[in-house]
Amino acid sequence: GGFLIEFGAIELRWAVRLSFCCRIRVSFLSMPDKKIRVLIAKPGLDGHDRGAKIIARALRDAGMEVIYTGLRQTPEMIASAAAQEDVDVIGLSILSGAHNTLCPRLMELLRGKGMNDVTVLIGGIIPEADIAKLLALGYPGGPAIDRLAPHGDSRTVKFPPAQIKHRDRRGRNDGKLIEEYNGRPRFDFSYSGIKTATLRYVETHGMRTAVEDRRQALANIAKPKLEDYLAHCDKLTLDLVASFQRAIVEDLVGKTLAAARAYDVATLFVTGGVAANQELRQTFEREGAKQGLPVYFPSRPLSTDNAAMIAAAAYPKFLLKDFAAMDFSAEAGLLLR
Repeated sequence: GGFLIEFGAIELRWAVRLSFCCRIRVSFLSMPDKKIRVLIAKPGLDGHDRGAKIIARALRDAGMEVIYTGLRQTPEMIASAAAQEDVDVIGLSILSGAHNTLCPRLMELLRGKGMNDVTVLIGGIIPEADIAKLLALGYPGGPAIDRLAPHGDSRTVKFPPAQIKHRDRRGRNDGKLIEEYNGRPRFDFSYSGIKTATLRYVETHGMRTAVEDRRQALANIAKPKLEDYLAHCDKLTLDLVASFQRAIVEDLVGKTLAAARAYDVATLFVTGGVAANQELRQTFEREGAKQGLPVYFPSRPLSTDNAAMIAAAAYPKFLLKDFAAMDFSAEAGLLLR
């Protein structure tokens, strides 16, 4: 099970659902006097634990016994703690996007300890590439989605706008309304809602069987080509892929150009792995030209996976043994100066 969330304050909704699930579990087991024991853990290299602490406090205040393991836990450490503490529920907060690696390993360890009745809930970020994995389109999935999108109807699925709800996001959501926070325009957004909506669409439209059939068929092809994907994708899948890409592209372009207007930007550079997406490039160039804003992209060979580019930048420091302290943590909100 799980409830997919992103930044800390939003994780309160996960706490509410976790509390609700725990109460259902109490009724199901007919143990109304038993205090539910919950283990909250932060697996992997994610160094942000504000949301996990909010959840732990909320569940404790709701009358549950809460064990918080702290940051940078391995699946082995979490499984061991869960067994020692004899917990009923494990809550994982994973903002690194590594859930497809960490969670299967944890579940394997729990089964090995005979803890099959422990409820596991997962909160975190679904990377865009995992949407393709969800649909059995390979990994990394960006290129497959980019090639398949033109074969579907991009207006079939209505996705929610990508936004973080704070006080300057209570008005219109088309990027034209600019309110300020501490004297600065805000253009914060999150794709967690769109990615969760994709997961729910797969579930509610009975697509699981088709996904598994496609996964098995493509597993026998070493390097699937576009024709292979199209041969195993029905119209429902193609429409979902096209709609997902359209929602991401339109929102990203709209908010970026709105920010460019607000800050009187003269030139726009679009970089990172997403810059390889054909629809994104075309939309940025078309909409940028409408407002007289030059938009530039690196060549596609240089628009590769962000992790690979970070690794390339870090390699010279590795050779020089220029390492960060062990307590160093990434801060996504730091201002560029």
